[in-house]
Amino acid sequence: MDRDGFIKLIANTLSVDNIARQESETKLNILTNDANYVKMLIDVIGDVSLDQSVRLSSCLLLKSVVSKSWRVKDSPYHTQKPQLRDALLLILANSNDKSKFNLKDNISRIVGEISRHDYPENWSNLVTLLIEMFEKSLDSGVKKVALNTLKYVYSQVASRKLRSKDTLNQLTLDYFKYFVNYWQLSTQYLLESQKQLSLVSVDGLDILQFHSKILRRVMQHGFTKYQESPEIAQFFQKILQFLQILIPQCVEQLNSKSEDEKDVVLVDKYLKLILVNQKILIKCYENEPLQFVNYLPMTLEYFTKQIVFYNPHGDTLVASNMEALLSKPLIQAINFSKSVIDSKTYQKRTLDDFDEYGNYETEPMSDIGQKSSMNTGNDEKGNMIDKAQTNITSFYTFDCLSGLLKSMVSNLLIITKEELELWNMAPEEYYVEADAKTNDASNTLKGATYECFVILMRHFHKESFEIVRGMLEHVTKDTYSSVVSDQSILLKESCYMTMGLGYAELYEKINFSVVFANLFVQELHSTDERFKIIKRRILWLMSYWSPIPESQRITVLKIYLECLSSPDLVIALTAADSLKAFVDSYDIEFEEFSPYLETTLHLFLELFHKSVEDDSKVNLLSVLSSIFLKSQENIKRFSNVILSLFKSLWSDGLASELLQVSVIRSMTFFIQALNGDPSEFNLILIPMIDKSTKTHQVMLLEDGLELWFHTMCRVSVVSQELVQLFPNLLSTMDRDVEHMELCLKILDTYMICGRDDLFRVFGDQIVESFYYIVGDVLDDQTPTITKPLMRIIQLFPTQSPVLLQKILVKVLDNLLTNQDLTPLAKTEFLSIFSRLITMNPMGFCQILDSYPLSTENADLSNRSQIYSKFFTEYFENLDSIATSDIRKLTAIAMCNLLPIQKSEIIELIPSIITFVVGMRADINQSEFQIDYLEDGNKLPDFSLVDKQNNQIQKSDPVYNIDLQTYLSLKINEASSINPQIQQIIQTVDKTILQLAFPK
Repeated sequence: MDRDGFIKLIANTLSVDNIARQESETKLNILTNDANYVKMLIDVIGDVSLDQSVRLSSCLLLKSVVSKSWRVKDSPYHTQKPQLRDALLLILANSNDKSKFNLKDNISRIVGEISRHDYPENWSNLVTLLIEMFEKSLDSGVKKVALNTLKYVYSQVASRKLRSKDTLNQLTLDYFKYFVNYWQLSTQYLLESQKQLSLVSVDGLDILQFHSKILRRVMQHGFTKYQESPEIAQFFQKILQFLQILIPQCVEQLNSKSEDEKDVVLVDKYLKLILVNQKILIKCYENEPLQFVNYLPMTLEYFTKQIVFYNPHGDTLVASNMEALLSKPLIQAINFSKSVIDSKTYQKRTLDDFDEYGNYETEPMSDIGQKSSMNTGNDEKGNMIDKAQTNITSFYTFDCLSGLLKSMVSNLLIITKEELELWNMAPEEYYVEADAKTNDASNTLKGATYECFVILMRHFHKESFEIVRGMLEHVTKDTYSSVVSDQSILLKESCYMTMGLGYAELYEKINFSVVFANLFVQELHSTDERFKIIKRRILWLMSYWSPIPESQRITVLKIYLECLSSPDLVIALTAADSLKAFVDSYDIEFEEFSPYLETTLHLFLELFHKSVEDDSKVNLLSVLSSIFLKSQENIKRFSNVILSLFKSLWSDGLASELLQVSVIRSMTFFIQALNGDPSEFNLILIPMIDKSTKTHQVMLLEDGLELWFHTMCRVSVVSQELVQLFPNLLSTMDRDVEHMELCLKILDTYMICGRDDLFRVFGDQIVESFYYIVGDVLDDQTPTITKPLMRIIQLFPTQSPVLLQKILVKVLDNLLTNQDLTPLAKTEFLSIFSRLITMNPMGFCQILDSYPLSTENADLSNRSQIYSKFFTEYFENLDSIATSDIRKLTAIAMCNLLPIQKSEIIELIPSIITFVVGMRADINQSEFQIDYLEDGNKLPDFSLVDKQNNQIQKSDPVYNIDLQTYLSLKINEASSINPQIQQIIQTVDKTILQLAFPK
C-alpha cells in the first residue's frame, strides 16, 4: 500500500463514521502480516508534518503489535528489528518535534516494551544511547524524553521474573550510581537557587523529578538489603535532609508573593518533586519492612515534623499555600506513620493470634515494646522485629505524642473555612462529605488523620488518654464564659471529635453520663449560631454512647427529637443518624420509645420533604428501617403514611438506582416488622419486585430478591401477580450464579405453595436450570443447590426419578468420576441420594441402573462396579455429615435399602445395620429446624408457606419415624422377603444386633 493510502487508513480509525472506521480497522488488521507494516507505522509516527492525532493513533497501533508479536522469532518484521529500534530512538531524539508529551511518552513505553525482550542480548547499547541523548542534547524536551525512556526500560527489565537476575543486578548498580550522583548535584543546586526563586527552572525541576522517579523504581525493584549498603543509607539521609530544607523554603518563598504573583505551575512542580522523593522512602519500607528498621527513627522524625509543621491557620494566602503544597505530601506522611505503628510485620505472631476468619489485629505497640526490650536471642528476624518495636516505642515519647496529637486536633481535624462555607451553601453535601472524608483515608487529609489518630490512641493508650484529657479540659474551661472566640469553638469541636475517635480507649476512663449532663446538654441548647458545629459533633458523639443509663434515655430521646426539627439540615440529619444508634441499641426497649413513635415519624416525613439529595434520603431510610424493626407490628397503624412515602420516593421506578435500592431495602424491613399479609401493598410491592429482578444492576437485584422472598413467606395466598413474576426468577437463575442462594429460597416458597401447578407450567424450565448449575457452582454454594433438589424429591417422590433423571445422573457421575470433588460437595451430593432412597428406594435403583456403562473406565464397566463405587463413597463420607437431620435422613435411607433384592445391596446388609446403629447416638432431634425461616423468626399464623411447610414436616419420615423401631421393621421385612438374608444378618456382631432391636 502507498504511504498516502496508509495514512488515510489510520486517520479513518478516528472517524465518527462507524462503517468507515470499522473498514479501516479491518484493513489495518490484515496489514499486520505485511513485513513493512511496522516500518510504515514508525515512519508515520516520526513525521512531524502530520496531525498529532494520526501520529498518536499510529503509536497505539505500534504498541499493540509490539506487545503481541515482538518476541515472536518468525514475525514478518523480524529481520528489520535493528533498523526499527534505531528509528524509534531517532524520533525520541528529534529536537524539532514539538509534539505533546503524550506522544513521546507512548514511544518511550514502546521502547521499554522492546527492551523487555531485547535488552541486553540484542540491544546492549540501549542504556548508553539514552544517557548520551540526555547528556548531549541541548533541548530540555529531549532530555526529559530520554529520562522517561530510561525509566520505562528499567521497569520492564525489572519485571522479567523468569529471566536471569544478573542483568537486573548490573543494571540496578549502573542506574543507582549514575542517577544518585546527578540527583545529589541537582538537589544541592536547587536548594541554592531557592534563595532566589527566580533562578529556579521549571525544566530543571522536571528533570530532577524524572531522576527521582527512576531512583524510586531502582530502590523498589532492584534492592532488598537496604541496611547492608552504606550508599543506600547515605542516599536515604540525603533525601530527608533535602526535603527538610526544601519544604520550609518553598512555603516561605510562596508566602512572600501575592496571590496574583504566585506561579501555579511552579507550585505543582515542587509538589510532585516532594511526593516522588517521599515515595522512595515509603516504597522501600513497604517492600522490605525488616530491612528498613534502622531507618525508622529518622524517617518517623521527618514525617512527624512535617505533620507538626503544617498550619493552615493565619491569613488566606498562607493557608492557601500550605494547602496547595503540603496536603498531598502530608497524606503520605500520615499514612506512613500509621502503617509503621500498626505494621503486622513488626509483630511476633502465632497461629493463636488469628481469629477464625484468618484476620489478625496488631497488639498495642506500647505493650509489646516493653517486652521486646527484654528479649535476646540469635533469631535474626525476631531480633529485627524487636529492634523495630524498640525504635517505634522509643520515638513516640509522651512529648512526641503530645505534639503530634495536638497538631492533628488543631490543624488537621479542625473544621476549615471551606467546610463552613459548604455547610451554609449546601448543607446536605456537607453532611454527606463530612462522613465520607473520614472513611477514605487514601485520598483525603482529614480521613488519613482520622485513622492515624485512632491507631495512636490504641497503640499508645495510656499516654494518649492523658493528652486527650488535657485537651478536653483546656477547651471546656471556658464553657460558661460569656465571650468565646471563633477559634475556641472550632478547637472545641475538634477536641470533641477525639472522644469519638478514641472511644475504645476512653470508654472506661471518661464518665460520658456526667459529661453529657453537666456540659453537653447546655451546649446543645445554646442559641449562639456558631455553636452549630458543637451541636453536630455532640450528636455524633452521642451515637457512640452505649449503654445509655436508663435515667437519661428520655432526655436523650427528647434531644434527638428537638434536633430533628432543627431548621439546620446538617443538625437534623446528624440527629437522625444518632437516633438510629439509639434505636438499634439492645438496651432500649420499644416500650421506652413507643410514646415518641408518632412524633418521630412525623419529624422524619418533614425531613424527607426538606431533603433534596439522594444520599440524605438513603440515610433517612436506613434510620426508618431501624425504627420498623424496633417497633415490629406496632408500626402497622402508620402503614398508609409509610406507603405514601415509599411511593413518592420510588416515583414509579424513575428514582436513581441508589434511592431505589434503599426504598426496596426499607420496604423489606417494613414487611418483616409488620409480619402480616403483604398482599395489601401489592400496588407498590409487585412493581418493585418486577423492576428490580429484571435488572442487571447487582445491588438492585439482590435487594429485590430479598423483598420477594420475605413477601412470599408471609402471603396467605399466592396471587396471580406473584405467579406472573415467576419467569423473572428463572431468567435470573439462568444468568446469575452470584444470587443463586436467594433465588433458590424463593423457588422453595413457590414449590411449597403450588407444587403441582408450578411444575405443570414451569417444570421443564426448572429442571433445565438445575441441570446447568449442578456440579458447576462454587464449593461453598453446593448446599444451596442440594436443598431445592431434595425438596423436589420430597414433594414428588414417585415422579422424581423421571423428572430429575438427567440431573441425578449428572450428580452420580460427579460422585463416581470427579477426582476434584471436595468433601463438602460429596457429602451434599450423597444427601440428595439419601433423600431419594428415603422417599423412593426403587427410584434410586432406577437412577443407578440408568447410568451409562463406561468403555474407557474399567472400574465402571459393569453395573455391579457402579453400585460398589457409589456405596464405597457413601459409607466413607458418613462421618462428614454435619447435621442431625441429614444423619437421620441417611440412616432411614440405609434402612430402606435392606429389603431391596439386589445382590450388590444384599452383601452390604451387615455394614448397613452396623452404621445405622452407630449413627443413632449422633442424632439429636432437638437440633432439627422446625421453623421455616433459618433465622428463627416466626411467620404469621396465616402464612401459606408456614402452613404448607408444617404439613410437609408431618409427613416427612425424618420428623415422624422412630429410627430404632424402623430399623428392626426393615430387618424383619428383608428377612421375610428372602430367608437367606437372615443368615447374613447373623454375621453381624451380637452386641450390635441387640442394639438394633428395641427391648
